[in-house]
Amino acid sequence: MTKSRLPEGQGLVWVQSAPKAWGGSVAAELQRRFLAAQPGEVVAMPVAGEPPWIVVCFDLDQVLVAHWPGRLLQVKLELPINPEVAAAVEATNAEISSDRWCRAHAVEVLAELDPSTLFGSHGAAMLPVLEVAEHLDEVTVAALAAARDPEASAAYQRVWNRWGADEIDDVTLFDLGRDGGSPVGRGLLMVEDLVNLSAKSTPEASHYGRADPDDPDGEELILEPRWHQAGLALIEAALALGAPEVAGGEASILLRAWHIVFPAAVRG
Repeated sequence: MTKSRLPEGQGLVWVQSAPKAWGGSVAAELQRRFLAAQPGEVVAMPVAGEPPWIVVCFDLDQVLVAHWPGRLLQVKLELPINPEVAAAVEATNAEISSDRWCRAHAVEVLAELDPSTLFGSHGAAMLPVLEVAEHLDEVTVAALAAARDPEASAAYQRVWNRWGADEIDDVTLFDLGRDGGSPVGRGLLMVEDLVNLSAKSTPEASHYGRADPDDPDGEELILEPRWHQAGLALIEAALALGAPEVAGGEASILLRAWHIVFPAAVRG
């Protein structure tokens, strides 16, 4: 993806549609305001000068889509009139000291953008994959796992190597500002997150937990082999559909499971 910095004083806000990931009445009220907001309206924090702050990103590439689906809003920063609120906003932004995003007390909604733009110029082609990942079940998992091409991992690695990524990891998929960064934004991480959420919500034995080596207090999610294979098949399909640079034989390999399990997607 290419950089797409917005004009000075403007930014982007992402708000999740479903309330399941939000905690607390203040955050829920802020979410409700953003979901109802129309262009020209000002959305302000329910509690003046206190968190949760409105997170405003200055670059399209920097919008963190923590949950899907949602609304992508282009906004203009509204400077606080109250001196105490202005001081609180200044202080909290001094803590983060970032030129990529900021915390705001209030914003004016300028426009609602197509969320698929977060995933590049061909991001709309990835949306069906996200939909499947969000509602993944045992039947679909079994079909995707069985249909995944044996050469898919090698093809996936070749694609990334050609883009300058020596090793595929979360940093490669997340950091768009470096050589070898993802051409589909955070789309692949979003697919992975949705697969994991689907696994957690299924009653079958789809996953198990183990101690996270990077977080002594956390637990690492390990998918059952079929779920793991199905997740890889969806990630590979998302890359092939969303990145126009993937074509020919490699695209056919990466899309094999997707086309077999969802033939209507090929005809459509």
